[in-house]
Amino acid sequence: MAGQPISSGGNASLIVPGVSGDVVFDDDSFGYSGDDPFDMNSPLIRFTSIPVLNNTNTTNNVSTPMNTFTFNASNPPNQLQWPAAFGVQNGDTIALFDSAMRIEGIAKAVSVSTPANSNISFLTLDHDVSPGLRQPGFIAADLTTSGGARYVIRDSTFLYTSARALLLQTPFGWVTHNHFAGQTQKEVYVLASQYWGEGPGAQELIINHNTFDGSGVHQQGFFALDVMAESTDFFSGQFPNVQNEVAGTNSAAPAVNQNIVVADNIFTSDRAVPIVNLSSVNNVLFSGNIFSVPSGSGAYPLTIHDASNVLFDKTNGYTSWLSHASCANSPLLDLSSPSPAVSVVLPNACGIRETVSGLVYEAPPIRHVERNATSRESD
Repeated sequence: MAGQPISSGGNASLIVPGVSGDVVFDDDSFGYSGDDPFDMNSPLIRFTSIPVLNNTNTTNNVSTPMNTFTFNASNPPNQLQWPAAFGVQNGDTIALFDSAMRIEGIAKAVSVSTPANSNISFLTLDHDVSPGLRQPGFIAADLTTSGGARYVIRDSTFLYTSARALLLQTPFGWVTHNHFAGQTQKEVYVLASQYWGEGPGAQELIINHNTFDGSGVHQQGFFALDVMAESTDFFSGQFPNVQNEVAGTNSAAPAVNQNIVVADNIFTSDRAVPIVNLSSVNNVLFSGNIFSVPSGSGAYPLTIHDASNVLFDKTNGYTSWLSHASCANSPLLDLSSPSPAVSVVLPNACGIRETVSGLVYEAPPIRHVERNATSRESD
């Protein structure tokens, strides 16, 4: 799709699940949507040993909007139920995760059958699901549909879209030369969501040459770029925090997002508040980005937790953002009750030290002001 203005007063303008091949948006404009204008995801399917209601009434701990099926000793160990509308086919690659979204292996679909007038298909795998997954419950995703689709979003504008601009939940993406402004919750949201049953997370993603305008008034939890995993309230009956973000305690949560490059972007804000959040992620490179704020009295531009192997090279610039910055009133303090221990983990970021590793910050070079070598002679 190219050169098209796209707007919506209702829910998401474009939801892209269950596709394969290439998805390209070029020179488009998204504006004034009632919800997220773009959602690239592959459906996640949960399997539990006890019956679970599939709906959005999550007032108790036995209902979830995520597609959930019962899988116990009465089920063939190599057969999964699957929503027929998602179009699983023979030969598809099925990823198997534990209940915390740690990848445990893959399987191939060797046959798919759908009874007449049924909205449920029966998917036979090329091997049994291991007892270690069957007993506590597990999650599966079809990597041949959206999980195998490459996507490019370039030279487009996203203006005043309610909620988020982009939800990116699958591998092989390139987001380049776009402009974001006026979002209420996030501008680019990189994640996997156990709550909504969308994923399986972003890998091999490049975000470069974009402008992120974080100025103005936003809802609590706003970030121009937010990389994380959404929790499920299935076991607790309530969200763990305001944005339902997975957070480890004494050790890091699984890295559902992997291998992300953030380069040559401009992040601006009218006040010194965190504008980028990194969590549930491994292997991230920041290079050539500018973080610009009118004055540096406030919070650091980044928050980091449940993350590993993150490099900020010396080509990033921070204007005055790092001057007199602190972790006071950091949004990380709201991740749990009581609040986690939040501290400065890098010269540009607050974080939760117990759940991060391999963080590297290269200081930008000091720019010296050259003076005129010829002295002015006195009269």
